Amino acid sequence: MLQQLKTYIDRLNEKKFLMYSSIVLGSLVLLIAFMMTYFFWARANRRNELEEINIERSTQVKRILLKAQQLQKQRQEVDAMLQKDPDFKIGGYVDNVLNNLGLSNKKTMESAPTTTELSTKYAESAIEITLNDINMSQLINLIVEIESEKRVYIKKLEIGCSKMSARALEVNITIATLLLR
Repeated sequence: MLQQLKTYIDRLNEKKFLMYSSIVLGSLVLLIAFMMTYFFWARANRRNELEEINIERSTQVKRILLKAQQLQKQRQEVDAMLQKDPDFKIGGYVDNVLNNLGLSNKKTMESAPTTTELSTKYAESAIEITLNDINMSQLINLIVEIESEKRVYIKKLEIGCSKMSARALEVNITIATLLLR
């Protein structure tokens, strides 16, 4: 095979040999130039992608740090609120709210307060009550009164039609609060 190539090259005159050599050399130079251009383009493209990723990552880190600061502030506010009244009783609070709104006679069921441990620092105390024959206005007033106290929150609210009156509601509501352990 090599011998055949050597004989072919030997038979070429000098002008054709220079022309073929120029074509091969030019093709190699073009191929190398193309490869170098592609390499530098790909490198620049990767650099831009990495810069975009780093910008996005730093934005996410800032967002996470801001959220962590907000959570820490909220945690301190909750701790201060809970330490202000460590003997808070959810049952007494619910009875007081129902009395103030004139809904004590509408209460048909009240569970005993249950305590659930949420973490090493907090526990949740919850009470479930059922109110019958209340109207929408009374329910809204109850919800507003409960939500106005930062110490308590509505964990679950089920509203249905009353079995006693077509225009009244039957409400099953779970009210909860956090406790320091």
